[in-house]
Amino acid sequence: MATTGELDVIRLETLSNKYNNTGLTSAAASLLSTHRTDTTRSTNRSYRFGQNLFIQWALQHQVSLTDFTATDLHHHRNYQLTTLKTIRSSVLHLHRQPASLRSDPLTLELIQSIAASAPPIPIHRPQVDISDVSIIHNSI
Repeated sequence: MATTGELDVIRLETLSNKYNNTGLTSAAASLLSTHRTDTTRSTNRSYRFGQNLFIQWALQHQVSLTDFTATDLHHHRNYQLTTLKTIRSSVLHLHRQPASLRSDPLTLELIQSIAASAPPIPIHRPQVDISDVSIIHNSI
């Protein structure tokens, strides 16, 4: 089992090499990989967990980090729907052809079935009693 530091090294290396051999100029590839590996960006920091989780799973199951299939994304460990969506987005940053997986019918069906079985999210906030505040305000 790899440590977090080792996973980070693999993650950054994978993201940096993603645009190699794609027909892009070296300047364009460097710009794109720098954008994905910049740890000061909040999106990259939030994607780190999902990417490291996937990398650890992929290493254990000998799955390619850049050419995995939609079926490889379906090992979700009973996470909440929003967590699964975030992990999916973060893992797609590693893939060479993310558009092919973004619209995969099996993945979309999995997300829809989890969403359908999830408990409803309350849309109303509980009422707050401000009578004490109005009494204090009136006494001023």
